[in-house]
Amino acid sequence: MKAKKKGMYAKGGMKMYAKDGSMVKALKKYANGGETDPVKKGGKRSAAMSERKEMLEEIKENSKQMKLERALMQRVGFAKDRAKRQGSEDWSQGFTQNEMDLFRKIQKEGMTPDLKKTDPRFMK
Repeated sequence: MKAKKKGMYAKGGMKMYAKDGSMVKALKKYANGGETDPVKKGGKRSAAMSERKEMLEEIKENSKQMKLERALMQRVGFAKDRAKRQGSEDWSQGFTQNEMDLFRKIQKEGMTPDLKKTDPRFMK
């Protein structure tokens, strides 16, 4: 026979807390993924948080674009090498129209610069 665990009921459920107890308030506060330090609406802190979220979104979009461009340039390099080995000059087979448009844009304007290294807002 096993001994019952302390603080548990016979069926394994947790003890109930008082309705207005501090434990119940804490559980309600963080039950739905609440932040550890909730931001008050309209204050300086919420403005800073929203600005930070916008900056993070910009960084994510910039990173995605840079990743696409690097991958495309690598594929283009492989295709050019393959065409060269086969004695052909047409390396663009197998690329979609969007990829070719992006390649032309890269050749015309260059690769997308890294926001974290070029934008003064991110150099803090």
